[in-house]
Amino acid sequence: MVASFADKPYALRQFRRIASYARRSNPFYRTWITDPESPPLLDRATALEHNDEILNGNEPTGTTSGSIGVPLRYAHSREWNAMAAKDVARFVGSLGGPLPTVRILHASSIRPRRTASMNLEVTAGIDEQLEFILRHIGESGAAAITTLPTNAELLASAVLERGIDMSSIRRFGTLAETLEPHQRALVAAAFPAARLWSTYSSMEFGMIAAMCPYEPDFFHLMAHRLGVEVLRDDGTPAPAGEAGAVYVTDYFNRLSPLIRYELGDLAIRGECPCGKIELPALARVLGRVSGTIVNRNGERVLFSNVSIALREIPGIRQYQVIQNSIEGFEAKVSCDHSIDAEIHDAFLHSLGYVPRELVIRYVDSIPRDPSGKYRTSICRIQ
Repeated sequence: MVASFADKPYALRQFRRIASYARRSNPFYRTWITDPESPPLLDRATALEHNDEILNGNEPTGTTSGSIGVPLRYAHSREWNAMAAKDVARFVGSLGGPLPTVRILHASSIRPRRTASMNLEVTAGIDEQLEFILRHIGESGAAAITTLPTNAELLASAVLERGIDMSSIRRFGTLAETLEPHQRALVAAAFPAARLWSTYSSMEFGMIAAMCPYEPDFFHLMAHRLGVEVLRDDGTPAPAGEAGAVYVTDYFNRLSPLIRYELGDLAIRGECPCGKIELPALARVLGRVSGTIVNRNGERVLFSNVSIALREIPGIRQYQVIQNSIEGFEAKVSCDHSIDAEIHDAFLHSLGYVPRELVIRYVDSIPRDPSGKYRTSICRIQ
């Protein structure tokens, strides 16, 4: 029996149900799970190696962000999407209901039914983003912004530096990455009238946890549809207050089951003191951070452009880019063969040039950094 679910009857019942179903019907889990009471942990490398078997002939409906390596393909049913949408609606309701919102995200993160005119690709320059926001404040009555934490940092810094009045923005949300304390402070200063919210989410699982509306340092888990384990290196549950690796089981994805799947993050469990929401909580999420780099014009830009180009290189498993100076980059890659030319092309395509001091190193894997995060980019330029 999986110890993490032993004292939670609903979780244990749903866990057994999806594990038994997968073992009966899915070609990968038929051999992977020998004991439905205690399936093994599913690391990302194994999931990628057996991605086709996990899909079991179902057409993929999306891919993961590829933030720590090659994207995983998954399939979601209409019923699954409806359940995930209800979670979002409940969370928006807890914030006070929908507002006209400018969304500055990757296109793949925006649901098709969103108003296209109020969506902007996050790779747009900061000047374009600011113009876009101000235009929609005037034309569309925009009162909310949703973006990535790293982009929020760039936006907030630009607003403060230029003295732009953003007092009409009443809500500011971030998703897909960890919202760091310094980013939260910057957003609060630049958007003083905005209520700040954040969620812990992923492409394959949707919203995993949402910021508590009463105790914003805590995130309540979507435990009615997801089993979230925080485990030590030996696979035992990490006690509250201790960092552990996050593994997720989706109780309701039968098209491409993910059972005890390694998400690639560290988190800390904790009991939220709000006393109003019964769902279990995370006291802190330590992973899911994307970075920024400085181009040769001295501008700080999102790393995501480079990341997208790198992860599309055939054969690449993981990568990390370290910037030590304006022209000094080190690219660590995990791949079975040389891809130097493709890496040069990736930089040229995304930055418009190849850094003069680009060093490529081949490694078996990319480890977590001392804080427990998987980082695809590290910028050492202050």
